[in-house]
Amino acid sequence: MGYWVRDTGRGDRRRGRRRATRTPSPLSSRYYMSRAVALVATLVAVAGLLAQLTNVEIHSLLGINALVGGSRIYYVATLNPLPAGRVVKVWRFGGLKVYKAVLRAEEVVTVSRSALAVFSPSQPSISVLAAPYTVFTGGANSQDIKQWHRKTGEWSGRGVVVCVIDTGIDYLHPDLRGAVKALVSMFYISRGGTYLTWIVGVNGTLEEAWELERELHATYGVYAWMDDNGHGTHVSGIIASRGATGYPGLAPGAELVVVRAFDVTGSAPLDRVLEALEWVWNNTDRFRIRILNLSWGSPGDNRGLDPVSVVVDYMAERLGLLVVAAAGNSGNVPFTVNIPACARRALAVGAFDPSAMKIAEFSSWGPTIDLRIKVDFVGAGVNVISCKPVTVESYIERTHPELVVDKYHMALSGTSMAAPCVSAVAAAYCEKLSSENVKPTYTALLDALIENSVRLNRFGKDFVSGWGAPLIRS
Repeated sequence: MGYWVRDTGRGDRRRGRRRATRTPSPLSSRYYMSRAVALVATLVAVAGLLAQLTNVEIHSLLGINALVGGSRIYYVATLNPLPAGRVVKVWRFGGLKVYKAVLRAEEVVTVSRSALAVFSPSQPSISVLAAPYTVFTGGANSQDIKQWHRKTGEWSGRGVVVCVIDTGIDYLHPDLRGAVKALVSMFYISRGGTYLTWIVGVNGTLEEAWELERELHATYGVYAWMDDNGHGTHVSGIIASRGATGYPGLAPGAELVVVRAFDVTGSAPLDRVLEALEWVWNNTDRFRIRILNLSWGSPGDNRGLDPVSVVVDYMAERLGLLVVAAAGNSGNVPFTVNIPACARRALAVGAFDPSAMKIAEFSSWGPTIDLRIKVDFVGAGVNVISCKPVTVESYIERTHPELVVDKYHMALSGTSMAAPCVSAVAAAYCEKLSSENVKPTYTALLDALIENSVRLNRFGKDFVSGWGAPLIRS
């Protein structure tokens, strides 16, 4: 790996629509036994791999050419300083720092002895939108499948702030009026040296934000906050759509802080992802952020020792953030949970189809290669209807018009859609716990999700469905 990509709802690498297949229910033993041989073979292979990874600091995370002679760019997550002459850039998360540094092979060996993570990228960025989004079972329909998670009209997530790092948001969409608290751009720096931020009611109205943004786009060709891809608007709508034109979100009372870090094609280099996470670190208290939704990821060494996973764990521990991350769309194959969903304190979310009560065929499986049980939960992730950009034509709508449901909505599939379902359920319980005078800490929210989940495996947490699918209950 070496790039950070949005986890999109593609589900299948083949072009065209995907037909429904008869897959054994995850409730049946046949569902697991049908893949037992492949799992055993993979376990044997991983055992051999782990035997070679006794020196965690040097192997695997560095990339296949990491210890070749000469200097290369490395990302180092550490609590200790690096020699200033070798540092290109640094991101600060309190005591934890992530350095971008030029290191020789022998320096890597020295640094890795005390670093929490060392990583050398193989390529700067990639877009996962090269493969189409997939509409399952013959096409989109009007069923609002995400509402399966809601079993009561109470607890809308009122007043709970959810941060979404994604492709931006169409903040002028009628369903999202009143949902947006702040907009943040990783593409523009203000005159004060900070990332361009628009706080609703402080900097002005959203219409005034759009006036500024049109000027920026006319000059530089890049939107600051507006979602010209479509993914971020869809994810945000799953969480907090007010439902003015239909299909409300699961937490229609929640407020959104949307950080645009991914471009029109759905790509972002590692540097920009770290910048976005650093912004969240510095502004969690300022905006009262309780939940962080990451509907993106990258395949790779998923022991949780890469810099981004280390940062996610640190943020969850030190800030008390509930970080919800898409598990990935690598198919029902063991050991394919993405980074940073593999982080120890991140909630890795797989996708399932509530209409069939089975795991989606594209959803990544655990465990991690160090044999931790991931995924943690599953959410509705097949033909999920939510908002699409209406202020500008999105990349997704332009390239895949078959996904459009109506003027304001489209249907997408993927663990990218499942993750915000869980984020929204968590927002509802954050409101519920606060009403009961219980502080909605990381542990309290996790316990609420576990206690209110429908178990797809009655024997307990597993690497396919985790603790199950959480529900909003009274």
